Amino acid sequence: FNSPIPGAVVRIYDTKQQIALSLTNTKGEARFDLPAGEYSILASKRGYIMVVEQGKQLIKATLKTEGYLDRNILLKRIEEAPAQATGSLDNPFA
Repeated sequence: FNSPIPGAVVRIYDTKQQIALSLTNTKGEARFDLPAGEYSILASKRGYIMVVEQGKQLIKATLKTEGYLDRNILLKRIEEAPAQATGSLDNPFA
């Protein structure tokens, strides 16, 4: 539990669309250079599901100054990946 997950896809959204995408490294980290603002985060990997508040699909984050967004995202292993796992390439705002 709470082990880093390398190779997870992390997507950053502004209020309308995806603005950044990265894979996590061997330490389970993804780095983004972002201006200050409000963002939504979506992380996914086959066989895992992102843990979010009930009724939510994304994790909200605020970056007060330009730079590094430091936010831990919890992915939980599932027994069998659903046909369309959370974190598909579709825009969650559409």
